[in-house]
Amino acid sequence: SDDLGAYEHRNTWDGSTDTDWSTSANWSENIVPVAGRSPIIADVDNQPIISSDDGSSGDVTLKDITINSGAELTINKESSLTLTGYFTNNSGTVTLNSDADEFASLIVQGTSTGNITYNRYVNAVGTNEWDLIGSPVSGQNINLFASANSDPLATGGGSGSNQYAIGQFDNTQSSITAAFTNYTTANIATAGDFNQGQGYQMGTDSGATLAFTGTIITTDVTRSIVDNSGSSGYRWNLVANPYPSYL
Repeated sequence: SDDLGAYEHRNTWDGSTDTDWSTSANWSENIVPVAGRSPIIADVDNQPIISSDDGSSGDVTLKDITINSGAELTINKESSLTLTGYFTNNSGTVTLNSDADEFASLIVQGTSTGNITYNRYVNAVGTNEWDLIGSPVSGQNINLFASANSDPLATGGGSGSNQYAIGQFDNTQSSITAAFTNYTTANIATAGDFNQGQGYQMGTDSGATLAFTGTIITTDVTRSIVDNSGSSGYRWNLVANPYPSYL
């Protein structure tokens, strides 16, 4: 009923038992939120983790969610959160995890406010070769990203200055070697933010996650595709998924 919906809207995470999202005792109304409901995540000792490790599906669908200041929400690598309404993070921490073959998903069909951190798995340089990926969030500064992920982000010497394992593809160049260029200590400070929908080459020391922090894109992203094969370049364009979910 409508009354039940209003009652459920106030359902707040209290973590009275453990960190398991699917345990009813962890919620103020002893009800695990389901589709159409809008729970609140409070700052308590046990913070919620959405996971399938406990035998549940690990796939949660809600209307809205609000993360209070200081609160934390974690979506494990094999799990997902889909919101048909809004996402509001009031200075809390929302973390999505991944590994080599499993990636957490967060879909917001309404409006989104506040940051998330996506721990995105990236292959090792020289072992499984470089990954071609994009930022799953908006507003992530490349220089701050390199600093925050200095270990395990791969680095190395080249052209007289230290290179970061973050590079762009320029299809106006006449050779693949020239087309891929890495940021260096000489230019990364002025690199700005990752471009939405643009692909980058990245590599880690031994295969690990890199943390992207920023806001969730909830609108369409457009990247212009340019064919430079007629001017000694390439027709290939490096594009990427700009969302913290599968396409």
